[in-house]
Amino acid sequence: MRRRLLPRTAARRLRRLLRSPFAFLAAAALLALATVAAINGLTADARAQAAAFGRLRAVPVAARSLDAGDEVGPEDVTTRRLPAALIPRGGVAARPEGRVVVVPVAAGEVLLEAKLAPWGLKGAAALLPDGTRALAIPVSEGTPPLSVGNHVDLLATFSPDQPAATSPDPSFPVAEDALVVAVGHDTVTVAVDQRAAPAVAYAIAAGTVIIALTSP
Repeated sequence: MRRRLLPRTAARRLRRLLRSPFAFLAAAALLALATVAAINGLTADARAQAAAFGRLRAVPVAARSLDAGDEVGPEDVTTRRLPAALIPRGGVAARPEGRVVVVPVAAGEVLLEAKLAPWGLKGAAALLPDGTRALAIPVSEGTPPLSVGNHVDLLATFSPDQPAATSPDPSFPVAEDALVVAVGHDTVTVAVDQRAAPAVAYAIAAGTVIIALTSP
């Protein structure tokens, strides 16, 4: 079946309309309206996300992984803009450079005050938790390989004729879950609860203290 063709007059009118500048302007105007609507939609989505996550905030982050006891240098810190909702709770360190890390920090992690020692504290003193005392324990043949940040139990052993040898067990704990804050060639410095410090000190002086590595 043959199609019905437009009359020649109608076809000529359609061609004139398509060639008319008014048709071009109308199409351009429709395209502009569609573009504006799309941009407005994207802007609204961006505003909604900003409202959900908060404004961007510049914070210091670790440029590399840092271990407990490391001193933060200029090359260890970079600045990153993060949404407020993605910033961990706790005070963000205002000036982390020159301070000592008290717990391991992963690369890209925000540097918080709670993970850095107070200004001026270096070495073992920077790693001491509140309410603890640092004591150097002599290394023996049975001492396991240790690193700063390990947790250990301290076991005391006394000769049977010593007054302190009142426990039925040959060795007994004088401190538990003590934090290793320094490792030397002959001694290991641990942070023990201040209430256990006298017993540990006596065990060092009058007996033998064995260091037992514990699980995290």
